[in-house]
Amino acid sequence: MTDILKAKNLNVLFKSRGESIHAVKDLSFKLSGNEVLGIVGESGSGKSQTVLSIMGLLESNGSASGSAVFADKELIGLSNAELNQIRGNEIAMIFQDPMSSLNPYITIGKQMSGVLKRHTKMSKHEIKERCIEMLHSVGISKPHERYDGYSFELSGGMRQRVMIASALLTNPKLLIADEPTTALDVTVQEKILDLILDVKDRFKMSVIMITHDLGVVARTCDRVLVMKDGELQESGDTESIFYSPNAAYTKELLEKSKEINLDDQQKYTERQETSIKNSLVKSSKAKVNFTLPKKTLFAANNVLTAVNEISMEALDGEVLGIVGESGSGKSTLAKTILGLQKLTSGQVEVFGEKLTEINKKELKEIRKKMQVVFQDPFSSLNPRMTVFEILKEPLDSFFPSMTKESAQKDIEDGL
Repeated sequence: MTDILKAKNLNVLFKSRGESIHAVKDLSFKLSGNEVLGIVGESGSGKSQTVLSIMGLLESNGSASGSAVFADKELIGLSNAELNQIRGNEIAMIFQDPMSSLNPYITIGKQMSGVLKRHTKMSKHEIKERCIEMLHSVGISKPHERYDGYSFELSGGMRQRVMIASALLTNPKLLIADEPTTALDVTVQEKILDLILDVKDRFKMSVIMITHDLGVVARTCDRVLVMKDGELQESGDTESIFYSPNAAYTKELLEKSKEINLDDQQKYTERQETSIKNSLVKSSKAKVNFTLPKKTLFAANNVLTAVNEISMEALDGEVLGIVGESGSGKSTLAKTILGLQKLTSGQVEVFGEKLTEINKKELKEIRKKMQVVFQDPFSSLNPRMTVFEILKEPLDSFFPSMTKESAQKDIEDGL
């Protein structure tokens, strides 16, 4: 089969604070027509920078060298004007977090239309019909309504479907999917992966699937590249990579991906002395309602119950898992425990204190003992602040008398 993409001795360098970071080192690979190529590796392995260099989307302090030939055209070194004729037209890309890719202030239809306005000479009516057709083709219900709607009105899975529909508008030859299911629930992940494989066959295109999840690779990919620290560790067809790996790192990844031995976990749990554990978090019939905006002036109020009389308890030293699909109330319950969301009814106790009976000053003292890690680090970290400034901020808030030297020592120890 004809190769649609050939990369040879691809290198990506970043200049940062007087230092050079070699993100991708002499990487060579090829992609055939109608093939799914998986690029797998842990964070910082160079997966995303590889495809961003091919797309000409590196940050301003990054540079690419080597060769990347797509459809007989060298991409490395092309001007932005030339790349813009290819990006979104012959090569399309969907990113990890659809909420960051979609503008919540602009309708879905207007955002999708921009692709066709740039790359085609369709009329306004034809553009709208094409967008609605693609929304329907990726399984979005009521596509006419969604076309005039906004991204914040959709679930994570629906937003990713919108991104896939946008990517397919111009019938690209290559679709690049950068961790497309990481931010989604397991059940939604399955549907999105099935959709990507379905549109690949329907539109006769090739796919590069970037992921750290070997389960995604096994399910979707024909061939695999395994990367670590910017270097290619191993490549081959999916079956040989999984059943007869050669590189030590590949074997390590496969070993780590194995499921937890539930029998051993059960034995460990049985050894714990639950009678001496303290209750750290406890909820009793906790309920959280949201009042939805009225569709008309005289319409009745619509109430959405996000958490419906949940009773639970987390003991000292215990790991409590809260599992459910999008919209099941997991995050709302967590925000309620943190004091970031008010209860409608019921009670939540944290470290023996009832959240409905404490003031802001007392809540701030309790928050010294609680921390939360959110789903998307890109949205949580301020790109205009250094890592030191970000980590020092909570210390300044909770321990204002701490000296800069003491804070720096604690931060360095933590890192």
